[in-house]
Formats: sequence, C-alpha cells, structure tokens
Amino acid sequence: MLILGLESHLFRGGRFQEVWPSFESAAYMEKKLTEIHFPYNHKHIAYEHISHALLTRLPLIYRYAFKSERQHPKECAKDREALKKELLSWVENNM
Repeated sequence: MLILGLESHLFRGGRFQEVWPSFESAAYMEKKLTEIHFPYNHKHIAYEHISHALLTRLPLIYRYAFKSERQHPKECAKDREALKKELLSWVENNM
C-alpha cells in the first residue's frame, strides 16, 4: 500500500501476503524513485507476518480470512503495533 503526502511517499506491506506481491512491487517502486533522485522522502517498510489487511485494528473476520493471520496471530499483532507507530511517526515527520 502506498501513502501519498505532498512531499513524501510511504510504501508498506507484508513480505508473505497472499493477495498480491506488495513486497516486490514496493521494493521496485522505491528503487526507481531512488534511481531518478526523486526529490521527496520515500520509504519502504516490509512486515514479516502481517497480511494484506494493513490495518492498525483488524476486524475479527479478517483474522480468519488471511492465512498469515491464522498461522501467526501474535506476530501479526506485533507487526500491527509497529505499523501504527511507523504511520504516526511518518505523518508527524513528513506531512
């Protein structure tokens, strides 16, 4: 998922999510921005276990819908806490 600000871009996703290759896509986009010397802040954050549902609070139904959420519930919860902190920090420092 991409978060756009007027002068910043934050790519975030899970390394092993099942819906689409967000890790590879975000890594590619960040690499391209670096190569062209993109003048604004950009960052790619990859979480180890979090699913496609990149939400800071996950509805119960999603915990059953995604394989990684079922197999690694504690790790996904930990990733979500890190996600929340990273989002707040990014907005505070880049918006």
